[in-house]
Amino acid sequence: MEQTDLAYAAGLIDGEGSIIIARTRPHGTNISYLYNTCFQISMTCKETVDWFSKLFDCKVNSFESEYKPHGKKQVYKIELRSIKAANLLRLVRPYLKTKAKQADLAIYFQESLTEFKKFNSGQRLNGHRLTDEEVERRQLLYEQMKTLNDYRLIVK
Repeated sequence: MEQTDLAYAAGLIDGEGSIIIARTRPHGTNISYLYNTCFQISMTCKETVDWFSKLFDCKVNSFESEYKPHGKKQVYKIELRSIKAANLLRLVRPYLKTKAKQADLAIYFQESLTEFKKFNSGQRLNGHRLTDEEVERRQLLYEQMKTLNDYRLIVK
């Protein structure tokens, strides 16, 4: 993979990408939230999204946007989760500018989940048996990512 490709991909992520720690609760349960690293990029330029998809070997989904000023437009979206998201972010991290902190936190979060699973191998890790400390740690990292992504907090 060429450095110029990674730098261009980082620019797309800085401008059109989203890096989050996703939080979901299994439907119909009171189990602890489930958290995972998530990366998305959405654009209306199919050629650019197809290039990105080919570079990182990922699937493109499409949907129609209801954005009113331009009528309905086809939007192309790539979404990676967990280890795949962290691996992509590691590759482009040296070139990120505006989303560097989000990438660092996402990579750290994913590495910590991997280490937690290795350390606790053999135990049920589907949300049922997490310690209170681990649930609290994941929630704290989730909140930190929300703060990093809150553009209303950026001071000009």
